[in-house]
Amino acid sequence: MNGRLSLKTNGNPHIDGFLNGNYDTVTVERGSSIDRFGNNGGEQWVYLFIDYERNSDGREMVLETFQEEVEAVSYYYLVTLQSYYFNEYVLPYKNSLSQIDRPGFTIDQLQLALSSLQVNHTTYHFYDEEVVPHSIHLKRVSPTECKVQYIGENKQVVFETMKLEDWDAFSTMFDYVYFFSIRPKMQTVSSKSSVR
Repeated sequence: MNGRLSLKTNGNPHIDGFLNGNYDTVTVERGSSIDRFGNNGGEQWVYLFIDYERNSDGREMVLETFQEEVEAVSYYYLVTLQSYYFNEYVLPYKNSLSQIDRPGFTIDQLQLALSSLQVNHTTYHFYDEEVVPHSIHLKRVSPTECKVQYIGENKQVVFETMKLEDWDAFSTMFDYVYFFSIRPKMQTVSSKSSVR
């Protein structure tokens, strides 16, 4: 038996990729399910991933749930922005580099790729280097695995990835540092457009 979504909705069930309403069960894979996303008759906003790959059965996976519409819309907006910047800027640049996103991508290749971005080394750090606020840090967690962290104010970890194989962590770190490198450009564009 394939995955299936059972719905009981309040109003329009499809709003910008979110599902608005109460429902009982989402069967994600055979034998496993995510139960009841209602909050005693109230609304809940759910961000779904629907697998539309060829030969797929269209399974739906709940990625995030929200109690308030404004939280759901903010999340959707941030996901959309991230996707846009990744597809417009990061992906074309990464495609011009031969080894990124492939097993065998090394720390030396990462350092070479980062040097091509012409960003200040203070925006990223490797392993035991001292970190500074508002930077990306590569943390070694085992001989073959790392985590990529965003260091915020007071040198605290604001966000970190799960453990990744080295080559995958190196590629992820490149993505984050690249986003950092285009941030000033985007702020310049934004300030010029607000002057008008």
